[in-house]
Formats: sequence, C-alpha cells, structure tokens
Amino acid sequence: MRKRVWNIGVTVMCGAALYMVGCGSNSDVAGSSLETENSVAFSVHFADGTPAARTKVLVRSASYLAGTNTSTDTFVDAETDENGVLKIKTMNVGFYVVEARNDSLKGFKKIEITEADTGLIEMPLRIQKPGALNGKVNLPDGTAGVTVSVRGLDYSVQTDTSGSFSFESLPEGKLEVVAFLYSDSTYKDENGWESHVENTRIIGSKSADIKSKKTVDSFEIGEPEPFYALFADFESGVRGWHTGVSQYAEAKLESEQVNDREGWVAHFSSVNDSALNWALMGFAFEDSVDFSNLDSVVFWAKGTDHISVSFDVNADSTEDVETGKSWTHLELDSVWTRYCVTPADMIDSSDTNGDNLGWDAVKTHVTHFSLFSGPGTSEFWIDDIEFFGVKKSKLK
Repeated sequence: MRKRVWNIGVTVMCGAALYMVGCGSNSDVAGSSLETENSVAFSVHFADGTPAARTKVLVRSASYLAGTNTSTDTFVDAETDENGVLKIKTMNVGFYVVEARNDSLKGFKKIEITEADTGLIEMPLRIQKPGALNGKVNLPDGTAGVTVSVRGLDYSVQTDTSGSFSFESLPEGKLEVVAFLYSDSTYKDENGWESHVENTRIIGSKSADIKSKKTVDSFEIGEPEPFYALFADFESGVRGWHTGVSQYAEAKLESEQVNDREGWVAHFSSVNDSALNWALMGFAFEDSVDFSNLDSVVFWAKGTDHISVSFDVNADSTEDVETGKSWTHLELDSVWTRYCVTPADMIDSSDTNGDNLGWDAVKTHVTHFSLFSGPGTSEFWIDDIEFFGVKKSKLK
C-alpha cells in the first residue's frame, strides 16, 4: 500500500489577475471575508505529484481563536477543485495559517502576505497522519471550566470541571494552545441604544510539539495555585477578625506597630475572672474549608501566658455535622518566637474538654480559625500566620 503524503504550494501574484497564475482552474471561493490587495492560489498535491482533489483547505488569521466571535476575522473554508487548486481572488496583507485536511491526513503552514510580494512564492506543506494532545488547565478558583483552542487553527474544546481536555486529532507541528474564558453579551443603555460587548480572558497558553501518530500527555496550562497561604500579616489592620468572649470575660483586639517586629502586628488582651471563662480572636470563613491536606500552620507570637490554636466547626441545624473544635495549647515566650502546629499536635478526641472533637472529626468542614487566650488577665501579640498545604483562594 502506497503511503500518501501531501504538499501544498502557495502561489502569490501581487496585483495580478488569477488567470495569470496559471493554476489550470477557473473556480473561485464564495463567501470569503477577505477583502483586498493580493490574489492567492493554493495548489495541493501528494508527494508523488498527483493533485489532491476535493481537499478541504482552511485559512485563518494567525491570531484567530476558535470559540470566540469570528464575524470580523479573516477566514476561508473551501475545497480544492479536481486539479487540487483553490483560488482566492483577494487577500489582505498579514499573517495567516493555512491548513489542509481530510479524514486521515492533516497539515498546516504559517504564511505572510506582504505588499512587497511580486513574484511567485512556493510554500511546500507536508501533510500526514495527525497526532493527539491530552492536557489540563489549572482553573482559576470558582471557574467550572474554560475553552481551549489552537491559535490560528479551527480546533476548540471545553475542559471538564477539573480542567482536563483532549484533542484527538491535530496536525503535526508546534502549536500554541490557549485556554480562555469568553463572554458575548448585548445590553441597552438608559437611552435605549443597544451595545455589544465581547470579552476574552486568557487563562494561559503554552506551546505543544505535536508529532504524527503520537499523543502528547501531561500537558499543563497555567501555573497551579500553590498549596501555601500567608493568611494574615496584619499590615492592613485586623479587618475580618473578631473577638469572642464568655458571659463574664472581656477582650480587646487591635493592630500595633512594635519595636521588636517589623511592620504591624495584632495585639489581643483579655480578662477572665474564672477558669471556666474564655476569650478569643477568630476568623470566620465565608464557606467551610477542607483542611484535609493541611501540613502545618506557622506564626510568630509572644505573650504573658499560653495560647490555644483552634479549628472550629459552628454547624447550623441543617448540616449533618457536629459543632465542636480541634485544638492544641502552646506556652508563649515573652520574646517573639516562631511556632509551628501540625495536625499531629492537635489534642486527641478522647479529651473532650472545650468541646474538643479531634482533628479527624473537623478537618473537612472547618468554619472558623481561632486563637484563645489564657486564664485571668492575659495578652499576646501575633504576626504572619501562614498555612502550608492549603490554597489561599480557599481561605476567604
């Protein structure tokens, strides 16, 4: 069986009538969006010289992104005639991508049409069995999926909710693969005038080296969000934090600039007149947070007594979870000290003091992060709270 490979020759005559190109065909492209300067003929043939008749040829602007509004973009979708020739009467100067394809063979070529083109330009294009691409887009937080397209070619797919996507058939060559969000809307202003708004938000792009009959796997677009968060540095004050006290306790929370620490820190002070009283500074998350992958929480602190680090669950009656916490207690030094707390440091569930449920019971649905002060008159200063193993976007 003979292996059939195509070559495309691109012939350009600036300002010349098409019959002067000598392509041996009178067919024209109908419905082209191209307007103007040069006449172009694409001659498609197999490597053995026989014409590739009735072969689909697509011409796109080099900046084209499938999946966006193409009404103003440069494009041609047509077939060669019985002699393997496609004629385009008028074509603007600029950069284009030309692709030829049938059910089993594909290939593309990037070309430039310039005002200086006055001679015959031959651009051979090898067309062969396609390749494939499997990849993943690191989706922005809150994004259910995006569009993935090949720049300059008419290939476009949607990712699933995890960001995974697949192109089963792509021409060989270096392709720019682009992930984006596209919106297209029409609205009326106060005068009733209608306006059309399009927006393309590029998530990321990456070059893919596609090989014939090969599959590229583990292709990743966009930087993954690190599993690390500088949760609070208090440089903008203690906004978002709150105090909580029992019936007979008092507490105060404010930001301060201190001599022994650069920038701003949080200062918490409290008065408890009984060992049964409590006081805390806390942060309530917008939604419950899964801390299953937490490696550690690290912070700098100093104080007069001890501090309790607590991951709390405040459940309402509609939730099938138990209200309680997982916590541990640390003795504070009078000078700034770096503290590191891991899940293994949390108190075992056998100790139910303070509604302790243990780490495994709360880790998947934490609603609050809290720091409890010690008994009696107590105060502590805290700075640069960091979480390792949790994405910043989850800690809102």
